Amino acid sequence: MHNNEDSGFYLRSGSTGNTIANNSIIANGVYNDTSGGYEWQFKNCQSSDVNTASNWWGTNNETRIDASIYDQTHYASYGEVITSPRLDGPAPCAPVPELPTIALLAVGLLMLAGYVRIERKKDE
Repeated sequence: MHNNEDSGFYLRSGSTGNTIANNSIIANGVYNDTSGGYEWQFKNCQSSDVNTASNWWGTNNETRIDASIYDQTHYASYGEVITSPRLDGPAPCAPVPELPTIALLAVGLLMLAGYVRIERKKDE
């Protein structure tokens, strides 16, 4: 989750029971020279706490991470964003599909290519 202009995540009322994990939450919102980080990587504008453990926030600096989160620290009626334990580096990418999935995709594409070619010859 990166390079969003307002925030990376924005939870509002009705969005409860959330667990958000295994993301790289970086460069969202507006850069703040004072804190040396972004506002707001995460906005929790609902009354429930949200678990965001096991994410990478672009840094291990807890002060910068906390400064990038909008939650009960800023507005008492909002829930807390729980960030610990955090990842020590970027979250791994989604896994590559297994070989049978890739093989089926390749066969499907070959069949489609053959169908299009046969249809063109019929029209000529």
